[in-house]
Amino acid sequence: MAAQQLSDGSPEGTLLGRSTEKIAAYGGTPIAQRTGTSQATVTDNNTTIDAGVTNASAAFGFTTAAQLTQLTADVSNSITLLNEIRAALMPTTGVNIIKGSA
Repeated sequence: MAAQQLSDGSPEGTLLGRSTEKIAAYGGTPIAQRTGTSQATVTDNNTTIDAGVTNASAAFGFTTAAQLTQLTADVSNSITLLNEIRAALMPTTGVNIIKGSA
């Protein structure tokens, strides 16, 4: 069986699904578009670490505890966003674009 082309060749592009429709890929169960605060943009707070600091009180190059706290928050926010992206692509929770760990 030949594959079906979804595009009509329009220079404007091809749209798949409307905002209220459910979609899926690779035989997955169609789902509605995901929403939620975990999809928010991760903010880079430009935490600067002084790599030249050798003082033991500034362990790992942080000159303040606030820098370490901010870096920890940035990493945590990045993990949250990455997990949301993964969930949106997984067969059990998303549109079945990636297979996951199996």
